[in-house]
Amino acid sequence: MLFNNKKFELIRYGPNENLKEHRNTVGAEEIKTKETMRDLGLWVSDDCGFNAHITQNTSAACKMRWWILRTFKTRKPEHLLPLWKTLVVAKLEYVCQLWFSHKVEEIQELEQVKRVFRRKLVRDSLNYWERLKILKLYSLERRRERYIMIYVWKVLEGTAPNPSQNEGGGI
Repeated sequence: MLFNNKKFELIRYGPNENLKEHRNTVGAEEIKTKETMRDLGLWVSDDCGFNAHITQNTSAACKMRWWILRTFKTRKPEHLLPLWKTLVVAKLEYVCQLWFSHKVEEIQELEQVKRVFRRKLVRDSLNYWERLKILKLYSLERRRERYIMIYVWKVLEGTAPNPSQNEGGGI
């Protein structure tokens, strides 16, 4: 069986430096190691961080945000908010259960996408948090925190699987 070497991707992380120096080959050609790699829509880096994922998805969300604002003349929240929730928030929160950020700069990068969009909808001297309150929306950080709280509650109630338990039921 022949393999297509160009379709192989390799990312290495962990404390064992000997494995990082090892060469992997397919036939005679070496598989090149990458610093970041996309798998199932999630960008993973070799330092186990999700900065690349946040940067890529923020960029895609900004493009979608500008597409919405460029395509539709209206700035009425009742028309644009369903588009925002469907097209942009889906990109920003994709797999957020896994990459939930606690770094201030990453949270601000994500919130900036929403901040600009809200400014286009509500043109006044209000700050970001007051605009969100008027539009009856949560910040992206608050949405992720709510998700985690609801999931923990479901685990405690026994309606969702507990990922910290192994097959035998112990910790």
